[in-house]
Amino acid sequence: MRDECYCQVVKQITDNTSSKQDSCQRGWRLLYIVTAYHSCSEVLHPHLTRFLQDVSRTPGLPFQGIAKACEQNLQKTLRFGGRLELPSSIELRAMLAGRSSKRQLFLLPGGLERHLKIKTCTVALDVVEEICAEMALTRPEAFNEYVIFVVTNRGGKSRSTSQPSSTVQRQARPGSTWSASTGSRHRRSAPTRPVPSFWASSAPYLCSAPPSSSSRAAATLLCQPLASLPSTTMASTFSAQRLM
Repeated sequence: MRDECYCQVVKQITDNTSSKQDSCQRGWRLLYIVTAYHSCSEVLHPHLTRFLQDVSRTPGLPFQGIAKACEQNLQKTLRFGGRLELPSSIELRAMLAGRSSKRQLFLLPGGLERHLKIKTCTVALDVVEEICAEMALTRPEAFNEYVIFVVTNRGGKSRSTSQPSSTVQRQARPGSTWSASTGSRHRRSAPTRPVPSFWASSAPYLCSAPPSSSSRAAATLLCQPLASLPSTTMASTFSAQRLM
């Protein structure tokens, strides 16, 4: 059924005879959404990938940018699994209008703020790698020291978005607050440049896990709810939790 869906959408964007000028463009935007949610079979995968690569890499063809984005979505979906939650009406309207990303606020201990661009297929590990790169942490094993937490209602229950398995089967609800923590030994190298706020309601925190007595000084209020989580969960490595 998923392969049939892919085939029908691809047919619409390759053999489009509609009189509406934006018909083909809307078909590509629909394909962008589908590739973020559903994988295809092993039989269709090489043909679909080749089609997207041909469009994105052939000079002069229209829709090269979105074809490349669809290819990236498909590879992420095959690697991590598709998104579990349907897009909200706001997100769906934004994607259909051609806006595929948003600037997400991340709060670090010490009142530091970072705005990062996240897309439909952005996972927690992508964010960790980007922030670690800003702190000059490039070793893959360093990424395992970081974890993103969800704190609902600012001070209520908190839960980790990562677990020992390769894929997390949970998703943050609208209005939830994403949080995480940075290790005390890396805190001094954290970015200090202030960043203006934005329209989104949720605010992820990058924090260290498990929180120690030395790290509570910089994030006392944050670490108190996180301390209620099992240490094995808090110390688990990053997995494929999506951020949208």
